Amino acid sequence: MASMLSKCQLRIQRDMDMVRGYYPVHEESPFEYHVFEDHHHLKIVIPTNYPFHCIMLNVVNKVTHEESSYVEVYKRLIGYYYHHLRGDLPSPGHCICCNHIGINWSPHNRMINVIKELVRYHEWWKALRTYYYAKELLTHNNDLNNNINNDTIQYILTFLNVDICF
Repeated sequence: MASMLSKCQLRIQRDMDMVRGYYPVHEESPFEYHVFEDHHHLKIVIPTNYPFHCIMLNVVNKVTHEESSYVEVYKRLIGYYYHHLRGDLPSPGHCICCNHIGINWSPHNRMINVIKELVRYHEWWKALRTYYYAKELLTHNNDLNNNINNDTIQYILTFLNVDICF
């Protein structure tokens, strides 16, 4: 049993070394780390049966210090824009909460893969947000001066690349 425990601890150290190669990391305990990614303060909680179960990756609110699962945060953010852009974009091909790396976890996955998934969700959300506000800006300005017809607005919006298939 002791050799199995040491193998798991070695795996955790190797995985954390990979994360440290990309992001600053602060260790709270052997099973809790804080990662400071460009746009996020993340908290990694490592289960005792890692690598057989996925880590818990939480986004920490920088003001209130509340923690939320990255899946829940981006499900809410991406869902908001898809709801408000109904009819402009086809629905995404899958549900974030049903199709993230933690659901399909296997020991060959690494902690860095979970963080990279969060970064992909963040990029997807930024593209949706850009599309939404560009459309709002074009239609709001159009209401003021009526110089742009709807076909032209749709043509301009085609230049904003929003990947629907994640």
